[in-house]
Amino acid sequence: MGDRLLVRAGDKPGVHCDVAQDETQFTLHRILHGVPEGIDDIVSQQAFPMDSNMDLMGGLDFRKGCYVGQELTVRTYHTGVIRKRIIPISLALAPSPKTIQSRLEPDSSIPTLPTQTSIQAERLASSSPANSDRPTRPRGTGTLLSNIHGVGLALLRLEHVEGVERGELVMSFAQMGDRGSESWIVLPKRPTWWPVADNSSLQQG
Repeated sequence: MGDRLLVRAGDKPGVHCDVAQDETQFTLHRILHGVPEGIDDIVSQQAFPMDSNMDLMGGLDFRKGCYVGQELTVRTYHTGVIRKRIIPISLALAPSPKTIQSRLEPDSSIPTLPTQTSIQAERLASSSPANSDRPTRPRGTGTLLSNIHGVGLALLRLEHVEGVERGELVMSFAQMGDRGSESWIVLPKRPTWWPVADNSSLQQG
């Protein structure tokens, strides 16, 4: 998210920085960097600290403190099995020409879609042998969180993110639109600031 500075009212920062001019710019900035905020992203009584990337952002101390869920949080940290994380996504109506290599590019023509919408993964026919006994639709993948201009955040199973990256799965959800039920393709994109070790080891489990 960059640096935070305290300056007197009316004064300009003494260093060069990109200042978000309005709430929309700030929201886009944090979404593109994979930073959750507020009840749309961190749901009360449901959100797990590591799912919300608090460990990667320095928001957890595993040596001290006392809070609800501390034992589970510490145990998860030491076992190293984190199945879901909030990750930036790009949204596009199906069929979409976009690929997993596509950049996260805001598109003001795309409306804001309802949060807490369930996202499903489906196995591509080209990735499954004819005699494969693997299910066509794996178990629940995740949930759409805050989004604007065709980019957003989603809580996704990391194993399914890997499947999309390998070209084996496609993520999507259905939403009623002007033309009836519309299918939206979800393309996850890992934040560049995630530690390399977490990009690999935290996908296990």
